[in-house]
Amino acid sequence: MRLRGVSKALVGTLAALTFSNAMADPLLDQAERLAQQEAAKGKLSAKALVGGMSDLDVKTALQNFNKLHWTQILPVNDLIMVENDKGEKLLMDSKARIAIRGNVEVYDMWNKRPINTQADAKAAWMVTLERFGVRSGDLASFRYGLKKDKPDVTVLVDPSGDFNLKLFDQMKAMADKYSFEIVLAPLLGGESINESLKLWCAKDRQKSLDELMAQKSATGEIFPTCNKDPLIKALGVAGVLQIKGLPFFIRADGLQLQGAPDSLSEFMSRNVDNIGEVIVNDVKASK
Repeated sequence: MRLRGVSKALVGTLAALTFSNAMADPLLDQAERLAQQEAAKGKLSAKALVGGMSDLDVKTALQNFNKLHWTQILPVNDLIMVENDKGEKLLMDSKARIAIRGNVEVYDMWNKRPINTQADAKAAWMVTLERFGVRSGDLASFRYGLKKDKPDVTVLVDPSGDFNLKLFDQMKAMADKYSFEIVLAPLLGGESINESLKLWCAKDRQKSLDELMAQKSATGEIFPTCNKDPLIKALGVAGVLQIKGLPFFIRADGLQLQGAPDSLSEFMSRNVDNIGEVIVNDVKASK
């Protein structure tokens, strides 16, 4: 994902950071002005809170942002991390509603590493299942396509999913190029769970795979003592990844995608050099 611009709110705030006096605090100034306006309308009985930070605190937090070094969206609801040429950092949402300033540590809990550089911020977008202790074959899954030790992409699907046929048709066309791991994740509940159990517990797994990809109900004989843990674990992974819809793709390098892509081929070959990058438009000082 490469954004070639940022919202007007963010650009405006960056402009304030860029062109304000080093000793001024544009964010607090703006809050104070809004509070005064509301007070004048009789909506507030108290002034905005502007205390709690000394001049030195303010100076340390905001000065020298006149030259932005890099700006990068983080994989948490459009949280953007900004660093200037002096190594000072600021966190802000893409609508410039909330800013986090000062000496704070940004830590990637999934990849278990701090985010200090732009390379770290880019890497935060890439998360493999192995980071959660999940290896290929641990989940209720079928392998399809090229035979490899590790799949090129793991795909979580609900057997009753609306977009399965379109997805499987694309996979069939790419079977000679990639190795797929198809994971059963019956998030729709009810019939999806029963169908997943019949597919996973079947004595003939190849028949199950064929029926799944043809979107036919499973008809094979099942093992009465089938181990259901891999199916339960697949649902657990869906919860950890906060998956809201299926199919869900996890490429071998950690690139993820939710929903059926128009072109699976494009996703499989997508370049991630600029993932999450924000190109900040040149901002001119207002007169």
